[in-house]
Order: sequence, then C-alpha cells, then structure tokens
Amino acid sequence: MGALNGLANLVPGISTKLLFGISRLFIPISMIGTSQGNIIAYIASTICGSLFGLVMVWIFEKTGYRHYLLKGLILGMILWLLTCGMINTGLRLAMQDSFIDNMVIILVHAAYGIAAGWVLGRYGQRIREEQ
Repeated sequence: MGALNGLANLVPGISTKLLFGISRLFIPISMIGTSQGNIIAYIASTICGSLFGLVMVWIFEKTGYRHYLLKGLILGMILWLLTCGMINTGLRLAMQDSFIDNMVIILVHAAYGIAAGWVLGRYGQRIREEQ
C-alpha cells in the first residue's frame, strides 16, 4: 500500500498524507517528511499491510476461497475504514487530505484488497491441497 500511495502522490494535484500520519506514531514531528521519517513510514505501512494480510488469510480459511475478489475488495474497504477512520480519529491524527486525496486512498486500499484476495484465491487453495 505504501508503494501505491507513493505512486499516487506523483500525480499532479494529489498529495495524500497517509504515510506521514502513520510515521507520527513512531518519530518526532520534526522528522516528518525527511528521508528517515519516510523510511519509518514505509516500514510501518508494510508491517500494517502484512498483519492485515494474515487476518485475510485467517478469514479466507474460515469462510472459504470462493468469491475471493469480492472478499478482497470488502476487506480492503474495512482496512480503509479502520486505518483512515477509527485509528486516525482515535489517535487524533488529523490527515487534512482533500476529497480527491481521500478518493485515491480509498482506491489504494481497494487495490490492496483485490490484489491480496487474488493472490489468496489463486495460490491459497493450491498450497492447502499440497499439504
């Protein structure tokens, strides 16, 4: 997700601050936007994405691998709701993104969910059958 967010920021007129909000949890405010702060932000984003990927594996194991793209999309939207809604509000991380920036963040989370669901649907069943 961090890489998609970084690519989205290359588009003129889009300036999402999702990674900077995540990095505020781990570094002083003076380091936000620096190369060290960006490294910490990408590491934190990767860890969060990996943890949610493990949750997705567990959910797929419990509910089955049918409709994996739809499940991935729904789980990506749940991740968006959790990260951008509840966690940022609970930690008082004012993101201050514009409407278009928020739409891009939703698309990034949807792409993550669909991609993770596709990988699980495509390869998860094979791995289970080989065991």
